[in-house]
Amino acid sequence: MNIKKPFMDGAQRCQTFYQEYFERQTDPFPQALESTLHVFLNGVPATTSIHDRIVGLTQTDIWNRSESLPDTPVVRFALSQIFRTDISLCIQFKIVLQNQSPILLRAAIRNSQLFRVSDSELYLFFKTTFTDNEWTEFFKYCDGLVAKEIHELKQLKAAETRLKYLSPFAFTFYVSMVCWELYFESVLEGESRDFSGLIDLILANKYSQSKLAELTLNEQSIHQDFSYHFVPLLIPSRSIQQRIQQSHKTFSSVIQLVASAQSLLNHQAKIDSFCVATVVPVDFSNSQDTVSCNFSDVIWERTGQKSRILWNYWFHRGLDSLITSSTNSILAVKEDQQDAVWTALTKTCRSMLQIETLFGISPERELTSTDELNAEQCSRLIELCSGFFTDQFVKPLLHSIQNGSTVHAALAKVMVDGVLTNENRCPITWAGTTEKMIRMSDWFKTPEYPNGNPLTAKSALEFWSCNAKDFSAQNTNQATTKPRLHEKPIIRFGDYLVQLPFFCSETDNFAALVNNLRRYNRFRPELKSETSAAENNLAELLRGKGFSVLVGYEPEPSSDGCVGEVDLICARDGLVLIIEMKTTYVRGKRSEIWLHRNNTLRKASWQLKRKQQVLLKLLQTNVELQKQLDLSSTPTTIRSWIVDTSVEFDGEYIDDFLVVSREVIEVVLRDELHLLNPIDIDIDANADATSFFKEGFTANRFVEVIEKQLLWSDLAQRYKDIKSWSSNQLV
Repeated sequence: MNIKKPFMDGAQRCQTFYQEYFERQTDPFPQALESTLHVFLNGVPATTSIHDRIVGLTQTDIWNRSESLPDTPVVRFALSQIFRTDISLCIQFKIVLQNQSPILLRAAIRNSQLFRVSDSELYLFFKTTFTDNEWTEFFKYCDGLVAKEIHELKQLKAAETRLKYLSPFAFTFYVSMVCWELYFESVLEGESRDFSGLIDLILANKYSQSKLAELTLNEQSIHQDFSYHFVPLLIPSRSIQQRIQQSHKTFSSVIQLVASAQSLLNHQAKIDSFCVATVVPVDFSNSQDTVSCNFSDVIWERTGQKSRILWNYWFHRGLDSLITSSTNSILAVKEDQQDAVWTALTKTCRSMLQIETLFGISPERELTSTDELNAEQCSRLIELCSGFFTDQFVKPLLHSIQNGSTVHAALAKVMVDGVLTNENRCPITWAGTTEKMIRMSDWFKTPEYPNGNPLTAKSALEFWSCNAKDFSAQNTNQATTKPRLHEKPIIRFGDYLVQLPFFCSETDNFAALVNNLRRYNRFRPELKSETSAAENNLAELLRGKGFSVLVGYEPEPSSDGCVGEVDLICARDGLVLIIEMKTTYVRGKRSEIWLHRNNTLRKASWQLKRKQQVLLKLLQTNVELQKQLDLSSTPTTIRSWIVDTSVEFDGEYIDDFLVVSREVIEVVLRDELHLLNPIDIDIDANADATSFFKEGFTANRFVEVIEKQLLWSDLAQRYKDIKSWSSNQLV
């Protein structure tokens, strides 16, 4: 006879589930609590909402089993996720919170950014409950950050209001003019300034406040803006004194707006750092990052240095790939543009090698349903665009400025020279879709299309374009994931495509391509097969070094439950290594990186722990598995790594499991230390000084190189050389 269970709502089911799961744990309270929180953070039970899971978890008896909670990353993250939703919590759970370590609670408040919701019931509860000096200073500092952010937002809003009369196209022109000046300031100071956040904020705000009709261009509106704004600012004459004065007044207002936007971004970055810092001082009046903090400026800078050096590594390989390819049959290159074109093609080859190796996306992967565009063609278009703007705008402008010209005068000269040759060389460029498609069709020559393929050019332009109308508040069909202008740097105004040359010349096109495919289009059906291809790429690389490798091995369910597939099991020289691979996208903000660490990588470590326990038992009893791995004896230990496509946590441990950048493994296994050098430093690839394996490759030496971070033993000097080389490329 079937006895029906009484109906329980989602929260009650979750409460019962978490309580029973906790009771089944045999570990001491701290470990049992963490195991339960892992399950909660992993979204289990999956059939319930986050609201039900939080209510159910916080109403369990688990919290009363100990007077204090362990202050660990998992507990901090779980509390931050509870606080983040600002759900009304039961009084029993609030009493539990009252008795916890102030450091733990303050970390959870920071991590959740609860203090930014000033009318939050939970935040008000904390402020009225904790009133000693340290807590008072903490709340004062948090509220000060919020007050400052509100002030900065008001300043930006006021600056935007003063420029409301400008059309979106004219506004984009003025913003570009101001950023040209800021860009050359940074270049002449030897800095590499990132304008992506600034441009995204300013232009997205303007477009969101514009009417849909204003976000469409035609010849008349372009001519009007050109006459009233471009000409007076760049080619002044006595006959248009009134317009010149108005243009300079507008330009000054845009300078103020850009400064306000940058000030807001700087402050929000300060909040971002405060929220994710591992530790913060009690004396908030003198708040400083510490080297021990995962997100300190020191660690952040070191991560940037690694990324830049690895970029150079792939550029070396891209150059080798280009030399052996048949790309030279694709393009007819003008003599004065050869350097720019071949650099762009090298970068295309570099991106294709990198995206196939790390993300499993082959150059031939079709990116449209009509098979008009593949990944290599898509990358080629944006790299050629960037190369063109660097060669035809940035370099001549920099030359003029270094010879004493002002930025305005240099821009005017480039624009006039363009007019004389019937080329658009304005501070922003524009062209009709058909015109641009035809001009770029030469970039897509094939045996079938010896004169170029305009349809492929059109598809590539569509891929890299964001529609200004998508930002408008009037648009009711906005995408759930907002486009980022630095990832889609061609802006569509109706039938016209607009580009900011300095912005397009500086865009990280590889990161943009990855994020377009794995963030903006994260529901593509090909994603699973690409991830599998990435795993197989690493497996083949390891097999080439003598490892026996199993990909996607799934142990039979046991009393411990189903642990799922093991991405890679590798064995050589009696050493067994299991790898959990994480193939995601490129992140920018520290809060995004923090979430990646506490969500994706935390889950990976939790999965590895369970898989390691099961595999250690299997390798001692399963003869067939031993044979598949060519093991002559039973291993007593297993090394387990999280291999991540991002580089931010390379070399760090999460719950005792090492995180290794996939790119680091690539360099080490291929033994290509010499490719980390600038392109013009000639080093014999076979010299002992460039090899990690002078006495031959062994599994133990491979593990030693990875775990001791030997690739980065001279990071500072390598970065200095790369930076010096990069600066010389514009001169």
